[in-house]
Amino acid sequence: VHAHAHVARRWAQVKETSGRWGDVLDAGLGKGSLCWLLRQPLRSLTGVTAQRDNSAYGHGPLQRAVRNIPNVRLLLGNWRNASLVGEARYDVVVLDYLLAAVNMHWPFGEEAVLERVLRSVRPRGGMALLTGIQPYETTLERHRKGDATILDVEGLGDAAALLAGRRSYRELPLQWVLQQVRSLRLGFSVVATRDFGVTFTHASLRGQLDFARSEAQHVDDPELRRAFEARASRLLAQIQQLSKQDLHRRARSYAVVLRRD
Repeated sequence: VHAHAHVARRWAQVKETSGRWGDVLDAGLGKGSLCWLLRQPLRSLTGVTAQRDNSAYGHGPLQRAVRNIPNVRLLLGNWRNASLVGEARYDVVVLDYLLAAVNMHWPFGEEAVLERVLRSVRPRGGMALLTGIQPYETTLERHRKGDATILDVEGLGDAAALLAGRRSYRELPLQWVLQQVRSLRLGFSVVATRDFGVTFTHASLRGQLDFARSEAQHVDDPELRRAFEARASRLLAQIQQLSKQDLHRRARSYAVVLRRD
């Protein structure tokens, strides 16, 4: 679920004085944010990805997608590298569901990533757009049928990654983000915030199960692998029994627009 459509009007109002977005950095480029950003009036776009694979965030597919687009470049690297973008400063910086993925590439690096990315925003009028999801355990209620299934699907992937010695996504609440921005003292003010419901579908939940199954393949113990597969099969049956009413919008996503003064 993307926040873009929900903040587009407010974002347009903020940028209308300049008419163009100027030089833009997407700090965690994926196919979704790439397609959205290429529809905006940009002077240039720089995208960062830490993944070498063929996923929606992988370097190969993204590089092929931008190969023939002028003024678009892709950086393969990790924000662990303090010189990833050098001294470059951008008119607009986008953190599109980035912070939740940091844990997979830089354990406990969320604070450092946020600081490094925000420092790349041009002072005196540069903008940042940040989107994220409120942690499900803060918005969903286990006594509800649909909530319990969603929490179990999410938890299965986290457990599989943990037992495989790998790392999963870690969502961060909006309040943490705002507090961190204030504590950095980089001169940012909050222009607008918006929260809205997350829309689950049978397909999206099956996708999360696929993630859990994929992570379970890296677990050394064969009995545990079989147990994970059996649990995934039971959860798949539960997903198929969920009604549209069960696939509610109590889970919350959020968007924040920041200006650097």
